[in-house]
Amino acid sequence: MKILIVEETDWLLKGPHNHHHFTEKLSLRGHDVRVMDFNLLWRTDGSKGLWIKKQYRENVAKLYEGARVSWVRPGIIRLPVLDYISHIFSSRREIFRQIKEYRPDIIIGFSILNTHLASRAARQHNIPFVYYWIDVVHALIPFKPFHAIGKLVEKMTFRQGKVIGFATNKKLRDYIKSLGAAETHIVRFGIDFTKFKHDIDTAQVRQTYGIEDSDIVLTFVGFYYGRLANVCGLKELALGLKDVRNPHLKLMIIGEGTLDDELREIQRKYNLEGRLILTGKRPYQEIPALLKVSSICLLSFRRTGLTEEIVPLKIFDYMAMGKPVISVRLPGMVDEFGEDAGIVYVDKPEDIYDKAEALIRDGKLTELGARSRQFIAGRSWDNVAEQIEGMLDDLIRKRKETAVSG
Repeated sequence: MKILIVEETDWLLKGPHNHHHFTEKLSLRGHDVRVMDFNLLWRTDGSKGLWIKKQYRENVAKLYEGARVSWVRPGIIRLPVLDYISHIFSSRREIFRQIKEYRPDIIIGFSILNTHLASRAARQHNIPFVYYWIDVVHALIPFKPFHAIGKLVEKMTFRQGKVIGFATNKKLRDYIKSLGAAETHIVRFGIDFTKFKHDIDTAQVRQTYGIEDSDIVLTFVGFYYGRLANVCGLKELALGLKDVRNPHLKLMIIGEGTLDDELREIQRKYNLEGRLILTGKRPYQEIPALLKVSSICLLSFRRTGLTEEIVPLKIFDYMAMGKPVISVRLPGMVDEFGEDAGIVYVDKPEDIYDKAEALIRDGKLTELGARSRQFIAGRSWDNVAEQIEGMLDDLIRKRKETAVSG
């Protein structure tokens, strides 16, 4: 089948996210996948001139050798505000061009603006359309007054009819139902067990970051830009480390964001160079080794409207490496994993160190890690791709049958 995916993050530089995995897996299964994205990072990508031209590439693969995903990015005006306005017009034009020339069997949207445009075009051309949710997208808009507008567009997309909702967890499914989704399906995250495995050499990682066998390493993986920087809890964790008496307890933050300067200042001010490990953004291929040297993995987001429904992909990576997880008690997390999956909950980020020390003192780490690994057994990206393939085939078949009977 021919699948057109529309999104509004940078497909080439962001992630890897859920959709990078399953699109490449679908490509490996023989399907023709094309992605249309948005130049979200134009301010920092070194581009020049007022107009950024349309770009196109073939055989794009971020994760899996042999995958062949084609990629197209409509042009935009390289000015604040006008970037989004021009994005609307150029995306609409490109969507209709793709429908005419690429002739997709189905379209999948992950965003707000170009997803709404694609859903309308799909309806006009009787193409099945899936609105796929991995986050509450409008809550990620940096400028809060635009949240209501984003939510309205999401509702309009669902309520124009014949739009199928996919969600990665139960809380998100309930949420998109509240927006008007008539038909919904849960498609959970998967794991690449060929990379996240236990027989990994960690000597280089230990040498690079000064991690000894006797160290207890608490690890957070992720990005913290925009509104996420305000709720991720990392500043509180960094400050709290100075009060932890155990010199072998370390905090490792893998990723990057707008808090980097503040985190480095905390590291310097409180002489935490040996205990607060800031790796910056690391290649995806390095994450398994970094997780293997970790003792406990963290989800430190505060509970807010932005984080209520989230179940981040990194939790599955943590669990695949057999690591116990300490998470703030977020409704989406509790609903997805319950109380017996190797995840221990706290009320706020500031409680994480006390909980970690209690687990260490009680000798619970091995038991919790085994539970987490067992919980996600069998959730491979191959299985996820097979599930999505079957669902998309079914939607295409039903649409064709409806067209014939109509």
